[in-house]
Amino acid sequence: MTTALCAIEWKKRYIPDRQILFQQAKNFRVNKCILRHILGLPLFEDDLIDSFIMAMDFKGFTGYMFRLDKKDDVFVANLISKLTIPLHLRLIPSFKSTLLHLISWTEHMVKLSRIVEVAIQKKNADASFDSITISSTKRTPDPTEFTYLSPKRSKT
Repeated sequence: MTTALCAIEWKKRYIPDRQILFQQAKNFRVNKCILRHILGLPLFEDDLIDSFIMAMDFKGFTGYMFRLDKKDDVFVANLISKLTIPLHLRLIPSFKSTLLHLISWTEHMVKLSRIVEVAIQKKNADASFDSITISSTKRTPDPTEFTYLSPKRSKT
């Protein structure tokens, strides 16, 4: 089973602002659904601090990175950084900040994937155990069914 860790929106450079806002809202909603799914997993208490979404939204060669958290019952998106992909060699020094933020995004994705992987394994183990215990407690025994154990042979 694959679980998404974030959604990133890439748009052409010459898209009208109205469509950009529509796509931006969609990107927030999709990331909210992903975060809701992650927070619905059986997470360990110490993993909750790192259970947030870091995502990006791009229009052409510029974009931004944001963080999506759940505070009480509200999902809150906060800007992390503006991101730019240089189109000229002289702009490469300004790419350093973008590169550092992309590295921090990658590190967070690795950490979040480990958290989610463990939570999914715990969920599957719990579900497997529940299916065994629930089915055996709900089942009405049939009086005609008997279990026989074969006798051990004695060594003579």
